[in-house]
Amino acid sequence: MVVQSLRKELWKENRPYFWIFLSVSVVSILSIWGVQLAEGLPLNLSLYNGLIALSVLFIPLTAVNTIFFLKRSYLKHCTSKAQIIALKSLGLYIGIIAGTVLFELIYAHFGFEDNDYIAFGSFELSPGVSEVVSNLFIATVLGIPVFIRQQARDQSIAELNQKSKELETAHELNTQSQLEALQARVKPHFLYNSLNSIASLIHVNPDQAEKMVLSLSELFRHSLNYSNGQLSTVSKEVKIVETYLGIEQVRFGDQLSCEVKVDESIKNCLIPRFLLQPIVENAIKHGTSKVSNGTIKIYVLQSGNNIEFTVYDNGPNFNDGFDVGYGLKCVTDQLNLLYKDKHSFMMLNEPSKHVKIILQNAIDND
Repeated sequence: MVVQSLRKELWKENRPYFWIFLSVSVVSILSIWGVQLAEGLPLNLSLYNGLIALSVLFIPLTAVNTIFFLKRSYLKHCTSKAQIIALKSLGLYIGIIAGTVLFELIYAHFGFEDNDYIAFGSFELSPGVSEVVSNLFIATVLGIPVFIRQQARDQSIAELNQKSKELETAHELNTQSQLEALQARVKPHFLYNSLNSIASLIHVNPDQAEKMVLSLSELFRHSLNYSNGQLSTVSKEVKIVETYLGIEQVRFGDQLSCEVKVDESIKNCLIPRFLLQPIVENAIKHGTSKVSNGTIKIYVLQSGNNIEFTVYDNGPNFNDGFDVGYGLKCVTDQLNLLYKDKHSFMMLNEPSKHVKIILQNAIDND
């Protein structure tokens, strides 16, 4: 596995250079043939000329791979642009020297003599050393500017990535703060409505009012025991809804009947906190409270990888200009922040009045 990964990294590093050097190698062969044609000689690629063309491909690639292995081993220790350029330059020189020496040995093995040399006045370098110096000079002229340009490009990309991460972090923090604000607003809103319900019973039926206070205490105990995250399990959210329904059933008595159905397979799936309770509260306030025998049905079901929430009530139908109200507005805002385009929220009158929420790909199959 490690060897395969290294092979992929090497090919990725070599691929752009390979085709360039191969093209130069082919051009060198074509140049040799062009000279032969110009001199009226038959086209022929001798072993010596073939080795020269091969060296044009092999020596630069040796430098490329030397740089690759040096970067792999020591780049993490480089803390400045100058150090990175120096590391690449070292790899360039080592690779060029190694590749040139190897080909000089190959030339010697086949009996080819290189008579070209570099002279400084009366001081002359041997043909082999002259070849190394020539290749190093070419590598310096071509390679160092490329490294500088690469470094400038890499730095620009790094700065863009950093800015992108900062923007993403800022967006996440903003989203989190908005969710916390929404949830903080849902709780007082619910408490306000519940206290109004209790107040209406104090003089009429003190025992029922007391029962409602105890249920409300139980409800907030569940709420306060949660962590500060934006998500909760399906089972915990259903428990809150059942406790809330207990409060409302004390208030309405036999005039309100409730049914809750939840798929066991999704009880531990995570959903937004206070997703269901405001919908049920809205169904009672604007629906069942308007009829003599109210019925609430709550279904939380799995559909493929989706979770579907449906809250039915037998109250008056939604009007075309129906105001979703404060609680439902908080729910839709939460969904838009957490799920964006991966959810649907519907308020329908057919085939029977209900609110339906679908959370797409909300079930973790792992």
